[in-house]
Amino acid sequence: MKFRNLVVLCTCVLAATTGRAQNAPTQQDLEVRLKSQFLMLRGMWDGDRLAFDRQGNLFGSAEKTFFSLSAVIVTQIQLGDTQLDIHGRRAGFEFSYSKPLHQPPHTPPYDLAAGLMIGAKPYSNVEIEIARDSAHPEALDDAINKVFSIGIDEQLAASAPYYWQSLLEQHLHPGQKSPEPASTDRIYHPGGGVTNPILRYAPDPAFSTAARKLGVAGVAVIGLVVDENGLPRQVHVVRPLGMGGDECAVAAVLQYRFSPAIYHGHPVPAEINIEVNFRPR
Repeated sequence: MKFRNLVVLCTCVLAATTGRAQNAPTQQDLEVRLKSQFLMLRGMWDGDRLAFDRQGNLFGSAEKTFFSLSAVIVTQIQLGDTQLDIHGRRAGFEFSYSKPLHQPPHTPPYDLAAGLMIGAKPYSNVEIEIARDSAHPEALDDAINKVFSIGIDEQLAASAPYYWQSLLEQHLHPGQKSPEPASTDRIYHPGGGVTNPILRYAPDPAFSTAARKLGVAGVAVIGLVVDENGLPRQVHVVRPLGMGGDECAVAAVLQYRFSPAIYHGHPVPAEINIEVNFRPR
């Protein structure tokens, strides 16, 4: 009887071990999963060498890059007993539009669901190491999921900078209206007796190193509310340029100063769009 119990116990242990081994990713699995995919670094980490522990936490410290420059194109994968080595190229978003730049007010001039984000443009090399627990090789999947998002998912959208979130929500939920910002103030729109805010101070935007290196040029459209004091509020990306240009545009617009919109002789908060032009220098 004891012998039979021992055999049953060994069989159960072997089955459990076999199940874990079957769940462990292989070199081929990872190449299919990661190569030629649109990968995003969830932490928006910068630098040409990044190392993560077995749980997907960054070793040491690293600077942050722009959200639109946090894509990675994987070119080579090497799965070892103690770590996963990934070689690739850092990349930024590219955008394409089928609609003209100028649209009626509040009509989004983009369609993320139809493939606005057409890919990623590489601009520098990157090496990424993810430690692996040889006793639990199947845990590597969880670490990879913590480091990377394949495309845009709910978690990535929620952790993105606030000015990207409404755009990403439309990508994830096409046709669904974005919730209005929590505010008890009425927001006006130019027209019908409401004057346009007048731009009084507009510093030139900076340009990301990647965009300058690749000669990117174009227009980023930034939405905002100009409050009663002529200050920008609720700044967000409406029509993105990509390659770090949108983050630079937002930084510039936050410094803009206006004469506020006027309605019945009083300043009122008004929602407008601003075009920020980028030209290579």
